[in-house]
Amino acid sequence: MKRSRTLAAAALSTLLTVAACGGGGQSATPEGEAPTGGEACTAELAGGKITMGVGQATQTLDPVTQNSGGNGGSERAALYDTLMTYDPGTNTYAPHLAESLASNEDATEWTLKLRAGITFPTGNPLTADVVRQSLERHSADASTSNIVNILEFVEELEVVDELTLKFHLSEPYGTLPFLLAGSGGEITNPEVVKQLGDKFGQQATPAMGLGPYDLERFAPGEEVVLKAKKDYWGGPVCIDEIRFVYITGGQPTYEALKLGEVQMAYLTDARAVDLAKRDGVAGYSSNSFAGAAVLMNNGVRGGKPATIDPKVREAITLAVDPEVMNKRRWDGLGAASTSLVYPPESPLASDVSGPKPDPERAKELVAEAKAGGWNGKLNLVCPNDPSNQEAAIALKALLYSVGIDVEASNVATADLIKAVIVDADYDLACWGVGAQPASPYLAFSGFHSESTSNYSGFANPEMDEAIDALQAAQSSEQQREAIGAIQTVWNAAFPAVVYGSPESYIAVDDSLRGTIQTSWGTVLFHKAFVK
Repeated sequence: MKRSRTLAAAALSTLLTVAACGGGGQSATPEGEAPTGGEACTAELAGGKITMGVGQATQTLDPVTQNSGGNGGSERAALYDTLMTYDPGTNTYAPHLAESLASNEDATEWTLKLRAGITFPTGNPLTADVVRQSLERHSADASTSNIVNILEFVEELEVVDELTLKFHLSEPYGTLPFLLAGSGGEITNPEVVKQLGDKFGQQATPAMGLGPYDLERFAPGEEVVLKAKKDYWGGPVCIDEIRFVYITGGQPTYEALKLGEVQMAYLTDARAVDLAKRDGVAGYSSNSFAGAAVLMNNGVRGGKPATIDPKVREAITLAVDPEVMNKRRWDGLGAASTSLVYPPESPLASDVSGPKPDPERAKELVAEAKAGGWNGKLNLVCPNDPSNQEAAIALKALLYSVGIDVEASNVATADLIKAVIVDADYDLACWGVGAQPASPYLAFSGFHSESTSNYSGFANPEMDEAIDALQAAQSSEQQREAIGAIQTVWNAAFPAVVYGSPESYIAVDDSLRGTIQTSWGTVLFHKAFVK
């Protein structure tokens, strides 16, 4: 279901630099060299196996999910490839499966041209219609995709010819390259999708996608094993086998890297990130604005939880001290803040800061809510990794200190997604806004009243207006102004609790070369090799 909203024309944001081509439209330039001095896989460098310690236990290999580098993103990109790639260092995009991507003057129409001659292992070719089918899976009923809110703008996916697809948008949207460098650009094999149905992405099946690897073994929550293709369209694939394993806890994951048990480690625990940096371990760093948060059920799907009461939401917000959370979760090494964008020196940080903790006022609000009939009880659901277990303990204690009795449970990531997105069965949930510097709108749009990815049920016309302005922003100044407006409404309406903007760090052993970081903290391995 699309939103029908009128916005000012919006060209591509200056923060999302893509080389211009005549007439004011936008286009992407050819893919650049791999990092590490241009080193990349050649036939002479072939051979070897590596293991990556992932950020979360991988539960599905279907791109139609909450796709990110810490949650199966690198595994999925290796299987499916991406239409585009994103370079965080230069803030630019490049075609990969695509040959080119260009927009019209006001970014309401985008034209995607595909490389010719690319085929799935089953023999059927990559075509514009295959891309259309792959994208439409993200907007199907009950989809848990993290790009469904962007696809709301798509009025039509027009198959112009075998290799050309046009995106006709209901309103200007300049960040489409970001969509196609992530899960939207991971093209699934329609033949295998039809064959497996609901089981797609859940079992070890070769020929799933166009990426440099085929799936050898998938044990959900345990490991993913990929085998190199011999006929990858992009050239030789050097590393024969990649294992993705989940090691509980950031510090044990980093220890495994130091011991040589893994050659790449996805670290989100601030203590492990600090250790890696102090040890001088090379890696990829990225910030997730408001990535540490507590989602509050504002009455999603017409529900009537206690958190529908603004007094209860304000009390919870004022009770959560980011410094206490930081100390409990990360020994004080994290980025503690209630602001939506942090740190203050970020190009997108506004002059409006987040709400300040006030436990005494929180106690008064709790008392008022109880006088109105509330029993003072809430449930909290969090992931079951050690860091989030500590978060649940700290949240429960902070809320108990102001008179709120919390029943906390720590569950697998898939169960958290089910509770929040599928069933809407929660009061509080360990979550994260997770805004990316390249496309902040993508995350903040989840608080728009008409967004299908609004998992909290929050609805506020002033918030809608501020989010609309962020989507239409054409410069960093306009983006900062829009984020400041979002923060102002946030401080008055309390849709969720923010207590930090954590850094992710993908630590890489010296023996592993030629990896490429793309959007959402995902790593690409098609040019990688073991030295």
